Amino acid sequence: MARLKSGILGKFNDSVGNITGYNLGGQQVIRKKTVDVKDPNTINQQAQRANMLYAIEIYKVLKPMLQFTLRQREKKQTVFSEFLRLNLNYSIVNSTVDLDKLIVAKSNSPEIILSIEYETGINNISRGTLIT
Repeated sequence: MARLKSGILGKFNDSVGNITGYNLGGQQVIRKKTVDVKDPNTINQQAQRANMLYAIEIYKVLKPMLQFTLRQREKKQTVFSEFLRLNLNYSIVNSTVDLDKLIVAKSNSPEIILSIEYETGINNISRGTLIT
């Protein structure tokens, strides 16, 4: 894998021959194209993919709030990856979401009040009161 600032190929996010280029954390990266993909689709892989789908759906709903409450993170960490790091395999396990364990803010974030309806999933988020 190589990291480019600029080069003969310039910036690209696709494949050319056996080279694939993409953006990773704000840096242009090129690598050899993966040709042989092994995907046995095991029970564990299916379970992890289901957990990831739940995490993505929750993130989509909470994204505006999470961008505010998870803004203090490692420099190259995205809000999405921080949310996954905090919740995947902790509050999102076995295709279920434990709302009591769901982490949506760090200890130094302002207080946010959420309204959640269990029957239809997460569908009502109030901004709550900002306490500074």
